[in-house]
Amino acid sequence: MDINLIRSEGEDKRKAWAAELGLKRSRGHTCLTGLLGEHCNGHNCVGLPGIWVDHAMMWLRGGHPVLVTSEPYGANMEVLGDLLDTCRRFDLKCAVSGESFYLPGTTIMIYVWKDGVCEPNWLRRIEA
Repeated sequence: MDINLIRSEGEDKRKAWAAELGLKRSRGHTCLTGLLGEHCNGHNCVGLPGIWVDHAMMWLRGGHPVLVTSEPYGANMEVLGDLLDTCRRFDLKCAVSGESFYLPGTTIMIYVWKDGVCEPNWLRRIEA
């Protein structure tokens, strides 16, 4: 198993997925503040509360935050409960998929977004 090849293939699939959905990965700070309609200035930062966060990324559409993804190595009841608590606390939506891009086959994908802001089919499969 060539770990570098697996990472490279996963990143290629991530780029294709983002292009298909019109998303651009943010190079800035990743937190939930942007999904709440505010600009994160550090003082008002909501952060990424919870144990569900690993390999997190903020995604933009039209320059505005619309999605946060996290790719942890797994999720038990405690992790999923924490994710749901976070989403309820901030009035966000979430979904979990077995298909991820970071070391595919070893991680899951968690999607978090604000209802009504932008809700395309995050779980659409991109075959490379």
